[in-house]
This record gives sequence, structure tokens and C-alpha cells, in this order.
Amino acid sequence: SDNRRLVLTHPHSTFPFYLKMEEGNKDWKHESLACIGLNITNSSLLCAFEGREEGPLQSNFIFGGGRNVFGVNTKLCKITFSLPFHSKNVTCLTLFKRNHQLPSHLHRIASGSADSQIAIWVFNTEKNEWEIESVLKGHKDTVTCITTLTLDDGSTLLLSTSADCTVNIWNQKKGEGWNLIQTLDFKPKMMECASFSILPGENIPIFALGGVDCLIHLYIQSKDSKFNKLVSLQGHEDWIRSLSFATNNSGQILLATASQDTKIRIWKISNLEQQSDIVESLDNLSKDTTISNKGHFFKTTNHRYSVLLESVLSAHEEWVHSVVWKPVEWVEGKRNQEMCILSASMDKSMIVWRPSEKLGGVWIDEVRVGELGGSTLGFYGGIFSPDGQSIIAHGYNGSFHLWSKQAPQEQVSEWKSQVIISGHFASVVDLCWDPYYNYLISASEDQTARCFAEWVRGDLVTLHEIGRPALHGHDLSCLCFVNGIQHRMVLGAEEKVIRIFDAPQTYVETLKNISLVEIQHDQSDRPLGANVPPLGLSNKPVFAGDTTAEESTNDDGFEGKPPPPPISHQVPPCEDHLIQSTLWPEIQKLYGHPNEIVTVCSNPSGSLIASSCKGSQLEESSIRIWDAQKWKEVGKLTAHKLTVVQMEFSHCGNYLLSASRDRQFCIFKIGKSSNGEWEFSLDSKIQAHERIIWSCSWSFDDKHIATGSRDKVVKIWQKVEEKEWKCAVSLPTFPKPVTAVSFAAPPPSHPLFDYFKNILAVGLEDGSISLWEFNPDSNTCSPFLSFRRDLSHSDVVTRIKWRNTISKSNLNSIQLATSSSDHSVRLHTLKK
Repeated sequence: SDNRRLVLTHPHSTFPFYLKMEEGNKDWKHESLACIGLNITNSSLLCAFEGREEGPLQSNFIFGGGRNVFGVNTKLCKITFSLPFHSKNVTCLTLFKRNHQLPSHLHRIASGSADSQIAIWVFNTEKNEWEIESVLKGHKDTVTCITTLTLDDGSTLLLSTSADCTVNIWNQKKGEGWNLIQTLDFKPKMMECASFSILPGENIPIFALGGVDCLIHLYIQSKDSKFNKLVSLQGHEDWIRSLSFATNNSGQILLATASQDTKIRIWKISNLEQQSDIVESLDNLSKDTTISNKGHFFKTTNHRYSVLLESVLSAHEEWVHSVVWKPVEWVEGKRNQEMCILSASMDKSMIVWRPSEKLGGVWIDEVRVGELGGSTLGFYGGIFSPDGQSIIAHGYNGSFHLWSKQAPQEQVSEWKSQVIISGHFASVVDLCWDPYYNYLISASEDQTARCFAEWVRGDLVTLHEIGRPALHGHDLSCLCFVNGIQHRMVLGAEEKVIRIFDAPQTYVETLKNISLVEIQHDQSDRPLGANVPPLGLSNKPVFAGDTTAEESTNDDGFEGKPPPPPISHQVPPCEDHLIQSTLWPEIQKLYGHPNEIVTVCSNPSGSLIASSCKGSQLEESSIRIWDAQKWKEVGKLTAHKLTVVQMEFSHCGNYLLSASRDRQFCIFKIGKSSNGEWEFSLDSKIQAHERIIWSCSWSFDDKHIATGSRDKVVKIWQKVEEKEWKCAVSLPTFPKPVTAVSFAAPPPSHPLFDYFKNILAVGLEDGSISLWEFNPDSNTCSPFLSFRRDLSHSDVVTRIKWRNTISKSNLNSIQLATSSSDHSVRLHTLKK
């Protein structure tokens, strides 16, 4: 009725997007966005909460992740929309306020990117989706900050700063397009942050700029719509990282500025007719950087104003990256701006500041929250919730941190950490479902492997990170599970060693608590957890009764900090727990490859593991086969001349398929001799494509093979005779190189087995994903479904993995997980 909610819903649905096909195409609905990767790089990237939670798609804050803009509902703890457009990473965001006197509401978004463009998004209530209203092109380098201001006449001002050392000011009159009205050049100095406001008593815009020159530049709009410089405020001793305006209840403007000098300064702009005690000339500017009652003054047509340093806040120990005012409150139609500031710093803390009545209005740090220990490098930004009862921060490693006030009625309140989304902050290179399809693990170039599982809360099911098995010293490259054994993972990275991990008991219990997965006794004596000892490189197991609290001392007398005790969780753990107490112990290392590991896989029974490494010649490109019980090499398959990029065992376990950069795929036959020794032989070797083969996959019955290549072609092969395969069909040439292919292989007992047994998923270099239906009788392939652009990735699709099991929430659905270089992992659901 209000054009803000989607019509198609489901009681077990966790995602708001649906794609409904025509009746003749089996009436499939497509939904997406379960887990998204993060790429938080500066304080302006995490944008403010909207004023009400009934906004478009029920989102109450937005952020930039990779090349996309995402909306998040913090109450449901899920991502609600994705906006792809930019060709490079999103670097800054802002919400448009409908009026500077009214609460902000999420109806328009401006996003800036490293591609030097600014996209203006508007929510179309008729179509119930986001659309691009305009694209502003005026910069030649990365856009670093965007701020907007809507005036009483309905016109809007937009100011953008850039790494090209220019500041652009745009104007949009009501019902018209955007016009660039002014460009300010600060070369060779760069402006990094900006903020708009309105002069008290007049409808005249004013803005502040801060950057690498350590000065705060104030500009005011003249009658010809141009902005003229008022003054440059001195005081900070390092780069300015954040600016934020607020208008107090007395009509005075307060400007909070944050700097790398660890200080926060508050400046007051007052109407001299109301503050007659301030009468100082602009020429009497004090060069002293300490607090002074001397200020600057300027006048407009009707009034005179002063600019005075109000206070200096000093409590952070490192760079202060972000400072914001508490949002305006509206009580019975009256506006109330509470004097409260939130700052975020690289010292791993966020501080809520207020003036103390007992101390005569002196600003004090009322609340301090943050992280203790770990390997994080601090916060890049923070924001308030609309009611001021929650605060959220984002860190150097792409993490979100959410705290909520537990007792707002008391003077001394406790702030408690809450569950929030998480994800990778670099390219995700591989992912794999566990053998029972209860959870998946992804590997990334951010040097972490992360476990994602469903958080079941009655009818609400969302996907969350519940563990971080490995924090590696190298970029990860591949992973797989050892089939037939619960919670055993094989991990490869840009090193010559393959590492084997087993899940600890605390992880198994956490999985049961969060996903309601019954614990199956596998007769294994699992440790409680794992930790990395001081100066150590491997995850060591921690058993019950271990004295983990004992300090470890090395030969130099250095006392290492004891690791936190491993614990199980009732809800998805927060970032500090994920980093420090969810590691998996390493049980084995496999040596033998001469170069960095590229791909690994396990046969269906879990008795064998195959691995490959980077290679530029025949010997280096060999595939090594390992016994998964004895951890010994039992075979070496030499056939390819260049790096093997993907391998997959057949479902029967008798064959191994490999695809290589040498444009060939090979099929190796696996068996055992009469004395029980493993035997391997080359069954087929096919020159399949004109360019590198990036991916390969077996059909559910092992009668067909799909290969995808940089030549933009997908081919499906069938076996015609012993050791002979031929191309059954080539799909139409795709617009971009093919980087991932995967056949669905649901079990025969699956309700949708007949629909999906011959469905092939294809991922492209530009992030597009499509499904194709293969007919083995006629050797034809037809389009089945193309994922909508906002449901697909914005960069290379690196892996596609079907969840070949019956969904607990909907029997008539099937899921597939995808990973991408856009830092995200997505879970897509197809419903009948």
C-alpha cells in the first residue's frame, strides 16, 4: 500500500529480491544476497543511518563494498539491496536530506568511486527499486568525499572532493538536472573531507573543507551562486580527516573537526547580534594554536557573524578518522540537537563526547568502546543510529562493529556489542560446502578462511560468519573439505605447503547453537579450540585443562599475552571473537610442490586429495595425489604443460578432471592394484579451447563435462568411446570471458531433481551469472535463467558451488553459492 515493500514474500525468506519468470518458464523466483564482502577504506564510506526504518527495502544504513553500494537492516541483520554501477571501488557515500530542518530519510544516495564518477541513486516507489538518476563526471581521479544540502526552495547542492586536488560544486534546481557551478583548485594540496550547513538566521549555504594542508577552509555562497572563501582556520597540526556541522538549539553552528594529530576541535559560528560580547576583527587573527577568545568575523547583507574555537578534545592516542554529531531528535514537532559527538580512531576505540554540566560545560569522554587485543589496526569511521541508542564503526580490515545502549534510562549506561554482518575485504578466490551442506567456507586474498552458516531464529534464517578457521600469513588460493570426515578442511595459499585443519569442539557446538545442526559423534577427540603461540606460524590445539592463561616467555625475557580461552557461542560471534577465538587447529602439513599452491580437491570417499601448483613446464605442472589417512603422496600425474587451475573428481570417484592454462583438459583414471596400491593413468587429453580454460565441472551422472574458457565459450563434452570425448554442444559466445562453470547435482531424492539435474551455472569475468538447461538427448542447451544485475557480482566470478541438498526452510528450492573478486560471497535461492 505504501509502495515500499515487495509483494512477493515467504515466511522463511531472508532476502528481499525476487525474479519471477513467465508461466511458460516454470515460474521460478530468484532471490539473493545472503552474505556480502566488505571493502571499507575511509571514514566517509560508511554512511549514516536513515531517520526511519520504514524506508526503501527496510534498510537503516548503507555502505560501500567493493564496487557496490549495499543497504543493511541491522535489526534483521541482513543485507537488503545491492546497487552495482561503478567500475572501481566505491570510496564515499552520502544520503540526501529532504530538508536541513527535517530528519534524514533514505530516498536518494550519492556514491563516489575510484573511477572518478559520482552516481546519484533515487528510489522508484512504483517499480520498488533503485535507479540511477544522474552520473556526475567532473573529476579526473578518485572521489574522496561527498556532501549535500537541500535548500528551502527545493534546490540541492552537492560538493565533492577528489584526489585530483579539486573541489566541484554542483547544483540541481527542483525538477531539473545537475549543473557544475564551480570548481576550486587546491593543487598541490588535496582536500579529503567536507561538510555543508546553513548560516543561522539566513538561508545562505556555508561549507567547510579539510585536507592535507592542516587548515579548515570556510566558504559562503554569494548572490551570484558562487562560493567565496571566508577564512582558513588554524589549529590542527596534521591532516584533517573528518568534518561535521550541527546547529544547536540556540541557532549557533558548531563545526567538529578531526585530525591525524589525535585531536578533535569544536568551532562555533554565531550571529553577533545575538552574541554581542564577540567583537574581534578578522585582522586580529591569533597565530596561537591553543584555545583563544579571539576569533574571526564576517558579515552578510543582514547580519554579522563570528567564528570562534570552542573546545579541543583530547583522549585518542592515534589518528582520529571520523567525527559525527548525534542526529537531530524531534519531540512533539520541535527540533532538538543534543550536544553529543561520536569519534572513531586508529587506537581501536570510539568515544562518545558530551559537555558536562557539573564541570561548567567542559567536554568529557562519556563512553569509550572498542577492541582489546587482536591484530586489527583501528577504526576508519563511526556513526550514530537515528535514536542515538546504537553506534556502528568500520575497521581497517573491513569489519563492522555495532554497540547498543542497554539502559538508556540510567545515567550510567552499559554499551553491549551486537551481531552485525561481516565478510571479506579482498578477492574471494574459492569456496566449498561442507560434505553435509550445513555451512560453507570461503578463502580470500585477505589471508583469511571464513565459515558461513545459517542463523536460525524461528522463521527468520540469515547467513552469518560463525568462524574464522585460518588467519594466514599468505594470500589464500584454494580450499576443499575432506569428504567422509566431518569438519576437516584442506587449505592452499601462496606458499608451497598444503595445510590440513580440523574443527575444534567449540566450533561444533557453535554450529549446533546457531544453525540447529545436530552433532554427529564421529569418534574424534576434538580440542576445545586453537591459538597461535607467540612467534608461531601454525594454529596449535587447546585442550580442556590446558593452562592457557600462563604467560609465555622467550629467551629475551619477553612475556607474550595469553590467548583468549576458546568458547562456544549462542549467536554469531563479533569481530573480536572471530579473530581471536574461532581458529581451527592445524593437524598436518603436506610438502612436495615446488611452487605456490593453486587448487585442491577431495574424492567423494575422502580417501584421496589432489593438489596442483603454479607451473611453467611439464614437471612443475604435475598433479600430486595424497592419501588422506596416511598423509603421504601416492601419485604424481604429469600431463599438463602449464598451471592446472581447477580439478574435480567424478561423482563415482573413478576419474579426476583437470583444466589448465595450456588450454587442455585431462581425465585421469583412478583404481587400485591387486595388492591394494593406488593406480593412476591418463584416460583422455583434449585440446579444448583457444584460450586458457578457467573452470570445469562433471554432470550429475558423470556422462558429460563442462569447460569454460577465456575465449568466452562454454563447451559441454560427452564420452563417445573408451578414452574418447567429443564436444556435444557449444553455448553461444558470451560477451565476457567465462571464469566459472558448475553443473547442479542434486540427489535423486531431491524434489527438484528432474528440474535441475542438467542445469549448468556459468559465471563471467564481469560478474554476470546465468543458468543453462542441457538436453542430453538432443545435445542442445537453452537459456534457463539470467540473474538480475543487482543480484550478480560486479567483478570476476571465481567459483560457483551448488548446495546439492534439500533446503530445510523450503523443500521446493535449491541454492547455489558464488564467490567473486568483488570481495563478496553470495547465496542464491531458486524456488519452485
